[in-house]
Amino acid sequence: MLNKEWGTSKNLGNQNLMTLRNFDPVTRQYIYEVNPNVGVVNPGGTPFQVQISGRVFF
Repeated sequence: MLNKEWGTSKNLGNQNLMTLRNFDPVTRQYIYEVNPNVGVVNPGGTPFQVQISGRVFF
């Protein structure tokens, strides 16, 4: 509980590098757009976890 980034996992997930925007019929080429969020790490998991344990003697 001291640092909230210690208990999280870093996930890249499924990311598309480019997106097809349009087709130019004059030059017969596709026009692409680069995704600016590629490579951005998304934190996952629960950062705050507490474990409680005990022992019972008979």
